[in-house]
Amino acid sequence: MLGALEPPPSADELRRLYVGLARAHELLAQTEGARAAYEALLAYARSAGEPALAGLALNHLATLAVHDYAFAQAAAHLGEAARLAEQAGDEASLADRQWRLAQLAHHQLDFRTSLTHGQRALALARKLGEAAFIAGCLNTLGYARLLLGDLDGGAEFMEEARARYTELGDRAMVVDCLTALASAHVWRGQAAAGAALAEQARATAGEIENPWGQVYSSNWLALARLDQGHLDAALAAAQGGRAVAESHSFMPVAVPNLLILGGAWRARGEPRRALEVHQAARALCELGEARGFDELVSGELCSDCALLGDWSAAAEHARAAVAARRYQGLPLVIPLRWPETDALLRAGEADLARADAERWQALVAPVPRLRLANLRSLAALAQHDGHEAAAQALLDEARRLREALGVHLA
Repeated sequence: MLGALEPPPSADELRRLYVGLARAHELLAQTEGARAAYEALLAYARSAGEPALAGLALNHLATLAVHDYAFAQAAAHLGEAARLAEQAGDEASLADRQWRLAQLAHHQLDFRTSLTHGQRALALARKLGEAAFIAGCLNTLGYARLLLGDLDGGAEFMEEARARYTELGDRAMVVDCLTALASAHVWRGQAAAGAALAEQARATAGEIENPWGQVYSSNWLALARLDQGHLDAALAAAQGGRAVAESHSFMPVAVPNLLILGGAWRARGEPRRALEVHQAARALCELGEARGFDELVSGELCSDCALLGDWSAAAEHARAAVAARRYQGLPLVIPLRWPETDALLRAGEADLARADAERWQALVAPVPRLRLANLRSLAALAQHDGHEAAAQALLDEARRLREALGVHLA
């Protein structure tokens, strides 16, 4: 006698199946596999008349588009998801959309907008009581706070996110939180503490074979080692991250990796190698909607050219960096910044150099590591204006801060 036929899977079972499959692809940095799974879920949801499920799939596809820096595509997915969520009266989908909008704004380097959407998402997440969603919102808010210069507030959110992800057993996101906390230490000028957390994150990312985490943690480990003056270790960390990034499409962490790798070569006294790497970073940015990196790439190229003595090219890159700068958040790497001031002064553009340094000063005042670089810019301006005593006072302040922080490169 034939047994009864198995009932078809429910919409919720299919959601778990497709999302689980896609998430597995994401953790292995298999973007196309993840995209195919979410697109299959979207096709099923549309055919079955499940608007909430379709909205979920579109939200996930939006995040993949964000990571590819296809921002227009991400916005289109989110817009369609919002319409479906409103049609279905689905509060969970609307909350998820707020979180995805926060992520989109983050990758567009619009951290205030990210903060606004992240706060809305967290309020809804706490109401819904979904542990993983709450952790994700805390993580996003931690980034927004950190990158707006609120290091203590950002670290508090990120610590809570890390604890929640630990409870959930999501080691990939624990790596992400640890690396973000490492960045907070480096910005504070606490390079040793930052290096320790980045090392821990990188080890865990290697254990779980999470390429994104390997590159991201390697980036901040390299920056911490540069500040410690451990140039060989910094170069090794940056090169290790590059080896992983070359095998994957990782725009959000691959571009910073190239910037840091070039900085490591420059710190070792090899500006031509640095210039080649930073030119590769510029070429990578041109592949997508990654114009938010223009400021950082131009700034690094300026520093390379300044060290090579090509002050005309340095000034050109400095002008490009200032033109792209929005003064709304902390940079995703630790820039020298003062060579841009020097290049502009040499090119006779003192007003532009002064406006840039003063606007930067207001942003980085509470961030010791970045304030250190700004003091050198302000000293160069004072010297240019013939205020020798003021210039020396600023240099003395920079020296004392550098000694207090134990920073070897600034």
